[in-house]
Amino acid sequence: MPRVFTSLRRARQAGPAWDDPLVAGAAGLAAGIAVADAWPAARCLAHALLLAAGGALAPLLLRRPRLRPVARRVLLRAFPLLGMLALGAVRAVPAAHPVRVASTDAAPAPLATVEGTVTRALMPLPGSLAPPDDRVAPRSALLLEECWVAAGGPGFRPRGRVRVLVPPGDRLIETGSRVRVTGSLIAASGPRNPGGMDERRQRRRQGTAAVLGATSAAAIDVLAPPPPWSAGARIDRARAAVLRLLGQSLSARAAALSAALLLGFRESLDPALRDAVAQTGTAHLLAISGLNIVILIGALRAVLGLLMSPLPADLLAVAAALGYAALAGAESPVLRAAVGCAVLLGGRCLGRRPRPFAALALAATVILLLDPADLFRPGFQLSFAAVAALSLPGRDGWLGVRPREHGFWGRTRAALAVSLRAAIATGPIVAHHFGTVAPLGPLFTVAVTPLFLATYGACAVHGLLGAVIGPIAALLARPTDALCTLLAAAFVAARHVPGASFCVLRPGLFAAGALAAAAFLVLARRLAAAAVLLALALAWDQSKRDTPAEHEVWVFDVGHGQAVLLRSPRGAVALVDCGSRGAPDVGRRTILPALDALGVVHIDLLVLSHADADHVNGAAHLVATRRVREVVVGPDAAGGAFAELFAAAAKNGVPWRAARRGDVLLDEGADGLELGVLAPAAARPDRSDNDGSLVLRARAAGRSILLPGDIQSAGIRELLEGGDDLAVDVLLLPHHGNRDPWTGPLLHFTAPALAIASRADGFRDDTIPLLVERAAASLLSTASLGAVLVRIRSDSTMRADGYLQDSD
Repeated sequence: MPRVFTSLRRARQAGPAWDDPLVAGAAGLAAGIAVADAWPAARCLAHALLLAAGGALAPLLLRRPRLRPVARRVLLRAFPLLGMLALGAVRAVPAAHPVRVASTDAAPAPLATVEGTVTRALMPLPGSLAPPDDRVAPRSALLLEECWVAAGGPGFRPRGRVRVLVPPGDRLIETGSRVRVTGSLIAASGPRNPGGMDERRQRRRQGTAAVLGATSAAAIDVLAPPPPWSAGARIDRARAAVLRLLGQSLSARAAALSAALLLGFRESLDPALRDAVAQTGTAHLLAISGLNIVILIGALRAVLGLLMSPLPADLLAVAAALGYAALAGAESPVLRAAVGCAVLLGGRCLGRRPRPFAALALAATVILLLDPADLFRPGFQLSFAAVAALSLPGRDGWLGVRPREHGFWGRTRAALAVSLRAAIATGPIVAHHFGTVAPLGPLFTVAVTPLFLATYGACAVHGLLGAVIGPIAALLARPTDALCTLLAAAFVAARHVPGASFCVLRPGLFAAGALAAAAFLVLARRLAAAAVLLALALAWDQSKRDTPAEHEVWVFDVGHGQAVLLRSPRGAVALVDCGSRGAPDVGRRTILPALDALGVVHIDLLVLSHADADHVNGAAHLVATRRVREVVVGPDAAGGAFAELFAAAAKNGVPWRAARRGDVLLDEGADGLELGVLAPAAARPDRSDNDGSLVLRARAAGRSILLPGDIQSAGIRELLEGGDDLAVDVLLLPHHGNRDPWTGPLLHFTAPALAIASRADGFRDDTIPLLVERAAASLLSTASLGAVLVRIRSDSTMRADGYLQDSD
């Protein structure tokens, strides 16, 4: 056995970084987790790989003297690679069995009572950290293990964790507490739209058996407090004390920013600030990572170095790094930085020279063994990609940092080179997950870093020391508030710089992987190989932009709202409405990912039926981030909800016009896509916004679709009195399928074969379903089927399907 470790040590001391056994082991672990996620039956193969790894190690354990050096080297690489590959596959296969939730349009999700032990605490939002009344804050998550679930029948013990979603409040529920909570079981479904999130896969990755929605934190009964020796409870109390201090001593925006900088607590951040840091490529400054650890632990180590010898100072610094990682929530970036810091300081204590890639690989191994689902989180991928890029050996003149940079310009060049290397490495990952590219991100990072360092230092002294020593908090409250406000203003101002960010078609997994590999090859000056990978990625990406082989009508699932996409084989693309009630970011979160998944790079026509938010609140973001050739609104359009859209259109040079009855908005000729306006004929200030909706009729390959917006009794009556032949094949029910006395006559005159309702929940009664049934039409709803796709072939055959295939 000593020979094995001697050989491993020699292998680490020679050869390139990717030839290190620790790096091979971490890569094998990640590959095993990825394979098991895509193919859950990989457990059987994993056991075979474990046997193979044991066979690779056996000759070394038997001390075969005639084993050639080359064979020994191969075996030393095969053992960590195969062994960790198998371990990753075994570790990633979850033990959780999801709780099936029987919910339909008529019967919503059932109530359930869960009793369990808290493994992730519920943090309070005191003082100015509490969200304002006009903004809905994201619900906090409480994780329970060793649970007992009762849902309308005998109780049972689920295999896996239970996640409880709770509205934010001023209550702390500590790790280790035994609690009971009653709420609604939330069903998990597959993607409801193209490019949407797969909730079932996400729960399987996290080992979650059920998700429960609680009405408030007050509904949680604490049956037993945590044991006195619980370290997790002590950390929760310290974290809550810091949050309480920030919420009581700082303004709302400063407290939220300080909580994000110090503790990684981003629940209270202003949405405008979130968007600003995401779009300017500076989000890493709000994620606790290596920079934060270096500042805090470096300052602590410098102070300790004045008081004691180097060895105890290094050991205390390691303990402080790990403690701060736990206080900050132990997310991937801070845990990676803390483990890497501990490895490097520990190596210095033992007299070993630092090996950045070995420390990075060890940190990745620790994180993935603790939680394999971290591999699929953007924070993990971005953090390790950035540090790996910075760990590559740099060269002068090639984004490298000279050993000694003197003067202001020298240090600025070094900072810009570091930021640029990280941006090149993380760019493909950001584009894959968020669909944005921030070319000016490195410049913004360098420009804002001095202010960030001052702000973070003030927040650390005010928040961490102030929680222990009250006078310090009172003394530094105003300077910290001013610095946080100034930093937030700098982030928001950078967002408005021309060219700060661009939205791009999100590359798929293969294309993103090829682009990331090409980025690292560029940093390593392997330009020929990088060019080949880049060409492959662009070719793969271009192949996904092909026009459909048949006419398509997509009614996206946007909750209570509407967004209808029409595509033709000739390349015409029209989007009718883009909004959702209560979801102002529907354009970024739902519509853009769907367009990316469908390969839609431009929109010929964006038609907005009327000014209600559930039809237009995502349109401005779409105009600002996607190539739109023309915007069409109704004759009653004015300011109000359209003001933001008109401003975005003017800024991006997109023309707009008002349409009325008789206008033809799009015409591709015979068998192509045609889109015309049936109503209203003119503007009328005396009617409601709903009755003033544009009523559109689309024709494609001999079939017709009626899109009536939100017209109600007066609007339907005006449409029927217009004298047009209203017979259609597909009817999108007006006003999301809500009850109206004139819905029956509309169904009678249109006589559709298919009726579609774009709504967030089931019908309140059987009125609309019975009317559709009497009209001899089929009824599809996005509430139960997700997005609805209607395909029309060139021979006029038509087929309709729901995108959602199954749910718990």
